[in-house]
Amino acid sequence: LHGVPCWLMVKTCKNFVGEKPLKFLKRQSIGGKIAFFFKTGYHYLRYAWNLVDLIMITLFYCHVILRVNTYIATSSEPNMVASVIGHPEKFMPFSRVMFTLVYSNNILSLLAMIMWVKLFKYLCMSSYFRLLVRILEKCIKKLAIFSLLLVCVFYGFSVAFFVGMGGEEENYAGLSGSFLVGFFLLIDGYEVNYSWFEPGKDAIMPIVFFIYIALIYFVLMSVAVAIVLDVYATSDRSAKEDPNRENPMLVFLWTYYKMMLGISLVTDNAEEHMSSEDLSIPLELLPGIVRRKWIEKKRKMQRIANETFAGMELYPVDLDGSTEKQDCTTTDWMLPSTRSDVFDNMNSAIVRRPLSLYDIPEALLKSNVSRLQLQRLMDEDETLPILLQEARAEKVIRRFKQLDAPEQVEGEEYVAPVKKLQGQVFGQVDALEKVKLDDDIPEVPEISELTESMSGAITSVRNKFRIELTNIIEATAVLFEHLVDLTQGIDAMRQNHDLVLEQVREQTEKELLRGLGRNFMKR
Repeated sequence: LHGVPCWLMVKTCKNFVGEKPLKFLKRQSIGGKIAFFFKTGYHYLRYAWNLVDLIMITLFYCHVILRVNTYIATSSEPNMVASVIGHPEKFMPFSRVMFTLVYSNNILSLLAMIMWVKLFKYLCMSSYFRLLVRILEKCIKKLAIFSLLLVCVFYGFSVAFFVGMGGEEENYAGLSGSFLVGFFLLIDGYEVNYSWFEPGKDAIMPIVFFIYIALIYFVLMSVAVAIVLDVYATSDRSAKEDPNRENPMLVFLWTYYKMMLGISLVTDNAEEHMSSEDLSIPLELLPGIVRRKWIEKKRKMQRIANETFAGMELYPVDLDGSTEKQDCTTTDWMLPSTRSDVFDNMNSAIVRRPLSLYDIPEALLKSNVSRLQLQRLMDEDETLPILLQEARAEKVIRRFKQLDAPEQVEGEEYVAPVKKLQGQVFGQVDALEKVKLDDDIPEVPEISELTESMSGAITSVRNKFRIELTNIIEATAVLFEHLVDLTQGIDAMRQNHDLVLEQVREQTEKELLRGLGRNFMKR
């Protein structure tokens, strides 16, 4: 039994690294080995429940150590032997063991509380508690930050009460007692000391106490409630549970119970019931789109491994040369972004060419793809089962290995599996492109409802557009009328201006003639 936890730890580490841990560490340098342990601890502690487990284990061992120290101190004391203890003439020094005993009990109480908190992790197995547990998990981080602010506020007021009322109130005689009393005031309340309001008394401390009550009760407590309500309001409650999905814990318990009875629940689709020819297929026998998707998945896994696990090789890049191709390949639609890119392309000796969709390295074409890998690829990509006309990987392997192919009849032309698959796909595309009558189209309530809502929305927008257009036309007509009035006014003003000029000209001529006549008469 002692070897089971060690075996589980080794297996977990092997799954995390991708190979045997010792074999992986032998290839690493000293810095890589140190970084591996730090990276593993970082990934482990990123999950909050793992941190809870670590705290529980630490508290448990602390409790055990303190208990062992208590037993050792008790056994080493002659007056505390079972045959002597309780003797009226013997002194039993209980004080030597009470500290460790009380401290271990306190740690045990804290451990018991955390163990009950750990129950929330397994309550997520039930859909009834999953939403509430998720809300609590999201609240913990925000409430932890808020608690730091709360502790600072409490400590500030405890110092103020200790300095101001420490000589009069017993509860505030010490700084630690003043700090704890501040928390209990939220639950038990506080009896106001009437001596504060006697004539001649300083009013500073009552004001500080009032500020404390107002800030804690009316501000900070409301903020704490607001944090919880905000998390609850922003949580996704629209996701519906699949009614056909079985509870994973019940499935595990049922499977374990059957295993204890010696009954296997594995169906005949397991690999142990298949022939060796159905378990793998060379990559070159698969269609081109499957090859490409397989290579893309391997490259993606290698990129993730390079970012997460330094030195872990899942995809032979040297055979592919994808890293070199990234520097010298481009697409047909890629244009240079700057002037320097244009001159770099002109002066570069590397010829950039488009990346072929089905460019698979020759060395990788000979590699085998297992049934589980192909099935996982088909499950992740929804288009592959449609293109391959199969949902099971073993059937795809048998088709392209021609294990299920009928015997060739003389005189008939041989059709390769890929061409046969292309014919089936093109036939289905042609059937989908045929125009169907309205009677043949099934009525989907959701689509009909969506169509009616879209039609209503379009009609509403059209009516609003007509109303706004009518308002614009009316406003234009009013503006035109004002422009006409303005034009007529300007014309009248111009006519008046011309009349004034004519009258001024006539008056000037008359005055000029009169002046000339007077000068002539004088002469």
